[in-house]
Amino acid sequence: MKKISLILFVLFFVPLLAGAQTDKASLEAAKARLLESREAKTVFPSVQNETRARTEEKATDIKTRTEQKIEVRTNEVKNTLSDKKETAQKDEFKKAEEKRTEVLQKKEEALRKTEEKRAEALQKKEEALQKRAEQEKQVIEKRKERIRAYFEKMFKRLDAAIERLQGLAERIESRIEKFEERDADVEKAKQLLAEAQTLIVSAEESLAKAKIAAEEVLSGENPKEIFTRVHESVKLVVSHTKEAHQALVEVIVALKGNDGGSSDSKGKNAEENENSKSPNTTNNQ
Repeated sequence: MKKISLILFVLFFVPLLAGAQTDKASLEAAKARLLESREAKTVFPSVQNETRARTEEKATDIKTRTEQKIEVRTNEVKNTLSDKKETAQKDEFKKAEEKRTEVLQKKEEALRKTEEKRAEALQKKEEALQKRAEQEKQVIEKRKERIRAYFEKMFKRLDAAIERLQGLAERIESRIEKFEERDADVEKAKQLLAEAQTLIVSAEESLAKAKIAAEEVLSGENPKEIFTRVHESVKLVVSHTKEAHQALVEVIVALKGNDGGSSDSKGKNAEENENSKSPNTTNNQ
């Protein structure tokens, strides 16, 4: 019975004792905390001031560092923007220079092509002018050849006419000498013969000058002018030849009275023959 009571005591009162001790410990802890709280209330203003000071110092430090960071960042941004602006300006200037260079190159290319076309056109024009000049030169040379052939033929005819006049003058002079041997009056005939011989000499000189003029003017470049100038010289030769022929006819007529009918017949025959052989200005032209 005693054992059971002891066991019950242990089972019931021991936990109570333990709880009581625990409550006591808790109480002691609460008292300690209370004391600490009171002490804390006593020292809180100084701690609070110290905390505030540390907080303000820290805030100031944070503010300073933040401002420094902001300033650094701002400078970085400014530098970046400046670099970007400078780069953009450089790029824009470079693009403008490239565009200007491209425009200049296009202009130079256009000018070069224009100059090439102009040079080509000038070359073609020069070639055409040269070809035309050669053709004109060939035409002029052909005209010169025709003119030369014409005048050579004319000069041969005039030479032959002058030679015939000279031959006729010699025959007339021989007949005058025969009349002189018979004491005939031939003074007028001799005078007319001298005039005729002078005209024959003039015709010869005019013909020689015409030949020289023909050779000189044929070296020129204007066939029309050549023909005109030489033709004027030829007309002068023909005129002198006709005058010489007419003078010889007059000599023959003057001798008719000294030779009777025979002389008259021979004079008429000589005049008709020389008229038929004398050059004609109209035909020569």
